[in-house]
Amino acid sequence: MNSKTRIILLCLLSGVALFPSFAPAADRGLQIVRTSAGEELLRYGKSHALLVGVSDYRWGSGWKDLDSIPGELDRVAEALSAVGFKEIIRVMDPDDDELRAAFENFKDEYGFDENNRLLFFFAGHGHTDQDGTGYLVPRDAPDPRRNRKGFLKKALAMSQILAWARQIKARHALFLFDSCFSGSVFRERSLPKEPPHITRLTARRVRQFITAGSADEPVPARSTFAPAFSDALAHGKGDLDGDGYVTGMELGLHLEAEVAKYTQQTPQFGKIDEYELSQGDFVFVLPKEPEPPKPKASQPKSDPEIRMADAARDSPVDRAMELEFWNGIKESQDPALYRAYVDKFPNGTFAVIAKNRIEVGWAKAPEAAVPITQHDPPITGSKMGTAPDGAFAHPTPLSKTARLIVRSNVFGDTVTIDGNPVGVSGPDIHTLAPGEHTIRVEKPGFETFETRVRIAAGGKAIVRARLLSTAPDYANWRVLWRIEAHLGGIEAHLGGNEVAICLDDCIRFSPDGRRLLSGSWDNALKLWDVASGEIIRTFPRNGADQHSSDVNSVAFSPDGRTVLSGSSDHTLKLWDVASSEEMRTLRGHSALVSSAAFSPNGRTVLSGSFDNTLKLWDVASGGEIRTFPKNGTNQHSAEVNSVAFSPDGRMVLSGSGDHILKLWDTGSGRAVRTFRGHSAWVSSVAFSPDGRRILSGSRDNTLKLWDVASGEEMRIFRGHSAEVNSVAFSPDGRMVLSGSRDNTLKLWNVASGEEIRTFREHSDEVKSVAFSPDGRRAASGDRDGVIILWGVE
Repeated sequence: MNSKTRIILLCLLSGVALFPSFAPAADRGLQIVRTSAGEELLRYGKSHALLVGVSDYRWGSGWKDLDSIPGELDRVAEALSAVGFKEIIRVMDPDDDELRAAFENFKDEYGFDENNRLLFFFAGHGHTDQDGTGYLVPRDAPDPRRNRKGFLKKALAMSQILAWARQIKARHALFLFDSCFSGSVFRERSLPKEPPHITRLTARRVRQFITAGSADEPVPARSTFAPAFSDALAHGKGDLDGDGYVTGMELGLHLEAEVAKYTQQTPQFGKIDEYELSQGDFVFVLPKEPEPPKPKASQPKSDPEIRMADAARDSPVDRAMELEFWNGIKESQDPALYRAYVDKFPNGTFAVIAKNRIEVGWAKAPEAAVPITQHDPPITGSKMGTAPDGAFAHPTPLSKTARLIVRSNVFGDTVTIDGNPVGVSGPDIHTLAPGEHTIRVEKPGFETFETRVRIAAGGKAIVRARLLSTAPDYANWRVLWRIEAHLGGIEAHLGGNEVAICLDDCIRFSPDGRRLLSGSWDNALKLWDVASGEIIRTFPRNGADQHSSDVNSVAFSPDGRTVLSGSSDHTLKLWDVASSEEMRTLRGHSALVSSAAFSPNGRTVLSGSFDNTLKLWDVASGGEIRTFPKNGTNQHSAEVNSVAFSPDGRMVLSGSGDHILKLWDTGSGRAVRTFRGHSAWVSSVAFSPDGRRILSGSRDNTLKLWDVASGEEMRIFRGHSAEVNSVAFSPDGRMVLSGSRDNTLKLWNVASGEEIRTFREHSDEVKSVAFSPDGRRAASGDRDGVIILWGVE
């Protein structure tokens, strides 16, 4: 064994290795953050960084080696040392056990001092699994396309990183991943157009995440992300507002612009999805640099020298203004805009390009083909041919289409382009005709975002919509109306039909929030006007085609034109809202249907039954598509009480009398995950609007919040004195509502688990609860057949 091998082996066996410190300048001082007025805002204790690099993947694993990582981490370490990180721990080429140990040891050693500042940096391969979970790839993980089971055993799930992030007590923690994988594990945030200033909020706790790219984006042989990060700190390029600090938000802005110029990657920025851990901002305190010596008057500079000197004197604010100006015109073919740029920034970074476009009159250099830095002369890429003196010669014809990506800070939104719905925001690329387009992003409970963008042929634009919540005034919620919807109550009908509002999901708002649907043990469905509380119609209108037994569940289709019911007569029925006529009956269960739901696209419906199964049905034909479980294995051992679709429709969820919840793959019918923790019958289940968490209510008197990716229990809500019958998420995912046999509704804060309000106006047990689509109102139904609408006028 040679000495080099022994050194590497020693590092791997020890799990971690202390990276040699780069001594900071003497005048760097303490890591103190001040407001623009000079007031001390926060004083960091100690600053610690963990750098993990995987460059040498096990032979035959299927992963390409990344030979440039050691050198890239050298630059990262040097940059961190320059901004006050005294303890920099570096781990190279860890296997799965060593990778986990590195994170856990670092967390345990430095994570529980509240004044510490922690930074995690991972460089290596990332992977997004078929269920949407992101993973870091250690050196011994196999290629998931060949051995998915083996990969899942070895790879480190991002959900575990999130769990560690929640455990640590340090004020600020920043996680950077020079990898490409799905960012859905954290709440992706829209970056602001301008860098935010240091405020008192900055000092609050925060867990921030930045990744080099999203799922399926190509990984370059040499990283751009790591050098761009290093230069953001070492050369102050990330200080966009020139205040002497680089915040996590500024860093995200800088990397998004910088990395996208040289690669096909689009960095993602996010914060942990908990209120108390998402309010602050990570801060790097830049060292003060001495003023550069003034040039002697007897030594006039040449034009290139003048340009370089001017660039060196430019403040970060000037650079940010220039970049903002350039980003606003770079897709245009109007020479007048480039003349305006040259007038404003005659020695600017993009001045040569602007002058060339003025001369040509129409040409547009593709962004990816013109990588420009302050230290390199302008060059043109192969798409535009080559020519001396920077002129464009024999340009290749540009693409006849334009590309657009629309992202937002919320989940479950609706994006329209030029009035045409195109789905939800995210990384998907929309191919459009060149020109001006109107983009609109909407979600109930949020202010609508609308903007116009102009994209030239061959160009690409990213619109980042920030939707502001129009949060309801829960403190002033009261009874808006109270109706005896299904008369008589259970006690009046012991010998015949019971007429209570049925359990769990028999109160549903229409997608536009203007109507309310109720189901009951009187075998009927009723449609109500939300504004007045007046009945609109009953299903069926004339008693024909009525269910022959109790209605246990109701649901609206996404377009609001069809309603669904599940019954103790073992069937489901589809009804036309306009006519109240039965459209179709779905038969196949061998016991009562307890719960039913429409898929997000409205093409399929899901049912749960006391025959211990779930079934997926085709709406158009009424035919059964599949039964869960597909082959009878992993079946619930007791009745299925509640079912729900994930927001993207790829997964379905069930809660059962066997005390457990199960997550199923919609396409295959395969059981993906089991959630254990309740000590009694699970009555009600729901997905959060972003699909990353699930909620359950049980006869053990509690609600539980679960992490979808890991299956771990995140929080318990305690307060009801009797079994919980029904649960619901608010549209923004910040609140949950529960109805109980103790005759009350309770409103809870998801982030803290705290009870916000208790509503006691029902005189019997609350069977079903629901939020309106905008979150400003809620409805509840009880065992006496009474419905109450809650809100503020």
